[in-house]
Amino acid sequence: MKDMARRVNEFGAKAVRDNPAKFGFFASLPIPHMGAVLEEIAYALDKLGAAGITLQANMHGKYLGEDLYEPMWAELDRRGAVVFIHPNRLPGPPVEGMLPAAVDFLADTTRTVLSMLDTNLFSRLKAVKVITSHGGAFVPYQAYRLALVGPKGLKGIPERREQLQRLYFDTTLAGNNFTLPSLMAFTGGHRVLFGSDFPFAPEDYVIDSISGLNEYFSEDLMTLWRISRGTAMHMHLTPSTHAT
Repeated sequence: MKDMARRVNEFGAKAVRDNPAKFGFFASLPIPHMGAVLEEIAYALDKLGAAGITLQANMHGKYLGEDLYEPMWAELDRRGAVVFIHPNRLPGPPVEGMLPAAVDFLADTTRTVLSMLDTNLFSRLKAVKVITSHGGAFVPYQAYRLALVGPKGLKGIPERREQLQRLYFDTTLAGNNFTLPSLMAFTGGHRVLFGSDFPFAPEDYVIDSISGLNEYFSEDLMTLWRISRGTAMHMHLTPSTHAT
């Protein structure tokens, strides 16, 4: 696993070197081997010029708020790193005839965010920037419920909600009139970045989501610019900022 992560990261770094005006990359980590994880964080960010780190929402059933990941989060926070979380298959058998991409991936992202919330990880992280995919899954839409159902109960709702609002959200397959109102209401139009799911989603899905995003913000071009580029520039994620 350590060798595979290194090969993937060096491939990504080469793509950036060959096309510095077009590409950046997020590095992969050899989880769950924490010694190797810390080594790869240093190599990817310091030597390869990775823009950030990508993590699966769960690895072998272990969600990102669990104690296993504490050394990793401490190092990423020390560096003020950008972390992109992508869902994985749920740690259990799928429902027959129901594609994981329809519901399970969204549930996986929501589970890992709740794991981080319930273990007070967000309260300990000061500098790391965490991006969730697919419009944050169920998080913006069910933020009140996530804040309500937790160790602190009713008294902790405002604090837990504020911690959730520290997340960043991409617009992958979220460019539509059903998803965007909740995402905008929860974020105030900030902490949202463009995402497409290309090349994994079918091309027509990607085009439809991008078209929906453009149409939704057709009369608010400043927000559209911020989502398309401005927030990424602020986070130093645009290609021009990557090491070459």
